[in-house]
Amino acid sequence: MERKTGLWKKTAKSGLSYYFGQRDGMKVTLFQNKDKRSENDPDLNVIVEIEEAQEEPGDNGAPVDDLF
Repeated sequence: MERKTGLWKKTAKSGLSYYFGQRDGMKVTLFQNKDKRSENDPDLNVIVEIEEAQEEPGDNGAPVDDLF
């Protein structure tokens, strides 16, 4: 395993707690699943945002949105 970032506890304007960290163009947010209705639903949700790099001329890489 490789450590990517630490997470810091924050409080939203609504009063709900969440955790946030960022490093090298990657942002991670972890928060409680407020829609949990059964044991099969996850306890936490994780959002990962990766900043898109500037596309170089001739770059044939797929846009990030096309990967999901």
